[in-house]
Amino acid sequence: MANTYVGQSQTQLQEDEERKKKKAKGSGRLNADGLPKLFTGDAFMAAAKNHHDERQAKEQEKEIRAQDGVKYATELADWKKEDAARVERNNEQRARHKVALTAWKTESERAKKEKKRPRWNKPKLGNLEKGQLRPKRRAEAAAASGSTSTPDGGENDDDDEMEDDQDAEGPELDSDGSE
Repeated sequence: MANTYVGQSQTQLQEDEERKKKKAKGSGRLNADGLPKLFTGDAFMAAAKNHHDERQAKEQEKEIRAQDGVKYATELADWKKEDAARVERNNEQRARHKVALTAWKTESERAKKEKKRPRWNKPKLGNLEKGQLRPKRRAEAAAASGSTSTPDGGENDDDDEMEDDQDAEGPELDSDGSE
């Protein structure tokens, strides 16, 4: 009984400490450890500058994500409109095929009764339009492709440049002459 109580108390204390650490880390406080600091000291000034730079970087990332969200929403809305139009065109093609198929069936039945061949072949549905891929957010697209994007929106594929350099130099050989 005492062991379970001690175990529960220990886990509660650990959770409490983790919660405090998390709160201190995200609170934006520079003096979160409770120890005295010299505010004009070099170490504190460097920490304050780093904190300020990190905060600005986070705000810039937040703005970029917001802009990407707006861009993604418009792309998604356009894609939904185009996809709905494509589905409607495919449904119209299916309806035309169904009408042609019923006409062919009646003609086929009449020809069977007269013991003749139908005058025309069974109609085929034909190719339906294939849908475009649903647009992805910038982070999802980068994760799916495995490449990193540059700030100007272009793709950064350093691997291709490396391969070209190796082709120009030739294969690297060990001292025994093997690759």
